[in-house]
Amino acid sequence: MKYCKKCKKDFSDEDKFCQDCGGKLVKIVESKESSKIIKYGLIIVLIALVLILGFLTGIINIPHISSTTTTTTSTTIVLTTTSTITPITISTTIPKVPCSPCFGYFVYIDHSSSNLRLRNGGRAVTINNVNFGPNQDIELSINCPDISCNVEVVYKDTDTGITHTDSATLHTLTSNIQLMDAYCQDNTIIFLINNIGNSPISSLSFYVNGVGKSEISGCLNNPLLPGNTINCQVVGISGLNQVRIVSPSNVAVAAVECTIKPIQVDCSKVVLDIVDALCHGTTNVTVTLQDIGSIPLTNPIFYFKTTNQTVCVSNQTDTITAGGITKYEINCNFPRVEVLNFVRVSALCGLTISIYAEKSDISDPCS
Repeated sequence: MKYCKKCKKDFSDEDKFCQDCGGKLVKIVESKESSKIIKYGLIIVLIALVLILGFLTGIINIPHISSTTTTTTSTTIVLTTTSTITPITISTTIPKVPCSPCFGYFVYIDHSSSNLRLRNGGRAVTINNVNFGPNQDIELSINCPDISCNVEVVYKDTDTGITHTDSATLHTLTSNIQLMDAYCQDNTIIFLINNIGNSPISSLSFYVNGVGKSEISGCLNNPLLPGNTINCQVVGISGLNQVRIVSPSNVAVAAVECTIKPIQVDCSKVVLDIVDALCHGTTNVTVTLQDIGSIPLTNPIFYFKTTNQTVCVSNQTDTITAGGITKYEINCNFPRVEVLNFVRVSALCGLTISIYAEKSDISDPCS
């Protein structure tokens, strides 16, 4: 490259004179150091441009994060089951305080499943015909087997004679057993229970829809030691089952909703036979039935008729054993002058299909 000192303009190497002033051009020699500086400067500029573009691209691609926070407090657990098991819901919510909402007049001290300790307020009162002075401790018997229960205390002000009611909701904060798993299979509810307490458990109580049930697997033939688990089974019913388990300390573990579908059985080969039917004066009618087959029949319904067209109907809730013979004594209040001449019996197979039998060649006097 050449340069005109007078005009201060650059020209190519082929030019010898300035095109403006006609002066002689001087050739410019670039040093190696300046070349290096220019080279490295360009590299630094390029790196800076790449970093800036990457940063801007990252900002553009960052997903939008909502500032709204959702808090989930549900304790519902849906268990993964096989095709023969119905999913259940387990509620194991345990409150944080023993009395909430608590009493308004009395001061809560403590409670167990069967006892409640309170401190009286500033007035003399009478509870269950027992007098208590101001600020005196009071111990009452209660029935609180669940995790939470409502308690009402009816008391009379000694000075005014006015009767008041103070109430509270009591909560059991600890449990010595834990429900690890539970599910329905056929007509049975199966539980996997863990002892999380410090002492052995010798018995458990099971309630299905409020009715006490005996476990059928012999799960507690030996005490359940701390840290051990055990499998227990109870009989459920067709449809919805509300279940709770209570330990020896009367602490409810969980409420389980479990839907049992009716058992699908083949009733085509089940035969119900009326072996005998007698009318007499003691219990009036004796009927002997036989279930010829391998499936038990339930809830038999009896229909009797005499020669005078007197009718008697009786509904039973028993089970006719498969392959066995069952005798029923039914009081129909037939007059002794009547003659029994017709019997029909129907019973359920698999809870849904009705099987029946008739006997008309009887002619048995009710004397």
